[in-house]
Amino acid sequence: MMFRFRHFRFSENEEHKREPERILCDSQLWCGNPRAFNDPFDCRPNLVMSNISVAEAVQRTEAMIQRRGLSANHPHAVTARNAARDGKFGSAEMYEALRLGMQAAIDHSSVCCFNRVWDDPRMWAQYADDHKGYCLAFELDGDWPEDAVPMPVKYSEERPEIDLAVDTMEDRDAAWHYVEGSIFTKSSHWRGEQEVRVFRHETPPGLLAFPPSALKAVYLGLQITPENRERLIAAIEQREQRIPAYQLHLHARRYAFELEQIN
Repeated sequence: MMFRFRHFRFSENEEHKREPERILCDSQLWCGNPRAFNDPFDCRPNLVMSNISVAEAVQRTEAMIQRRGLSANHPHAVTARNAARDGKFGSAEMYEALRLGMQAAIDHSSVCCFNRVWDDPRMWAQYADDHKGYCLAFELDGDWPEDAVPMPVKYSEERPEIDLAVDTMEDRDAAWHYVEGSIFTKSSHWRGEQEVRVFRHETPPGLLAFPPSALKAVYLGLQITPENRERLIAAIEQREQRIPAYQLHLHARRYAFELEQIN
């Protein structure tokens, strides 16, 4: 099971305003821009550049030029080739060019975030507008899109180093280290969120269609307004596959929530 917290603080965009109906009735989730995350370190990898020989630098540069389909006399190809031949592969200029390229690839991608917990009051406060929003419960099933499978986030005390000198197109282990360290690793400060996320590489922000059977329940926040409560129930009633809606209440003795099914 995985959970996604939402709120009713909409922008002026009409498509954004109908988000609850888009999720509950149309089975579509929004994948957002990683540059908009509240964690300043998120999707901002720690990039380093190790020293390699001139021969290896030339080989990797030629392979990079070929993979990108650049002609031999393309300005970028000429600049990169000359830098490699002159032993400047590890120069500040080359580092900055590679850094900008890798960061641009991340910035032009999209992410959809979920969590493993629904009953953490801090999550409701931060991601569901101080308990005025709602939380969606999903279960990954066999019809979930294969190109959008959520992966668990790792939590670390140190930022992983990503070596720009490693050829991630040829070295699959290095490629996974790049993805894991850049996209799926966060500071241990966020460990309590138990996050899982969908990352769509170089796919701009947009809608992700999910199978209706994957949505299992909706939890309504403690302070949801009567209007928004009725709005969610009405949207659930339009679904072919009915799901339960639960209203949260404070437990009388423990720092916990109680659930009341309201549909």
